[in-house]
Amino acid sequence: MIQDFKNAANLFYGESLGDLMYGFLQELCEKAFNNKVNAEVPIVMTTAQSAYNRFSGWYNSESHTIELVNHLCKSSKGGLVAKDNKEILLTLAHEFCHLYQFKALGGTNSKRGPHRCKNWYESITLASPFVCGVDISGLCKPLKSVRENGKIRKVSNEKSLTESELTHWPRSIIELLRQGDERFKDRAVEGLCELLI
Repeated sequence: MIQDFKNAANLFYGESLGDLMYGFLQELCEKAFNNKVNAEVPIVMTTAQSAYNRFSGWYNSESHTIELVNHLCKSSKGGLVAKDNKEILLTLAHEFCHLYQFKALGGTNSKRGPHRCKNWYESITLASPFVCGVDISGLCKPLKSVRENGKIRKVSNEKSLTESELTHWPRSIIELLRQGDERFKDRAVEGLCELLI
């Protein structure tokens, strides 16, 4: 069945890109998620754009599809082709973590959205060694409770990644690693996907 998805993607995105995308997703399923989800998910192109940000795609939890925004690809004689394979794979990794969040962990348990949710943090923690080459266990607690004047309130946890950094995973983590962020000291792990090096 996975070959059907690869063949369709090869037709739509250009020769061999389907093999690349689904090969990457199969490896992500195996190495990060212990095959609790599988890579047999349609990847479709959408023309949707947002004035708010330049998002690259999303996981549609109703149709269980990953929808890529058309600015990741360009037209050629053979159809659509990826502008940058690594960007496609990073987008797929992010969206596939949402798939895992919804299918394996039960969705979001936060009124603040799917990126500010323990299930999101669990998904990206599992995927980070394969996608980013780093263990982020313990770094996904952006807020902590403190008592002030007899009341408890939430404040930023300086030892954690921020909500914004966690929301923009994996690109934010890759950028922080490039910058030599101290929170990642001694957290490098083996197993980084060769396609992302």
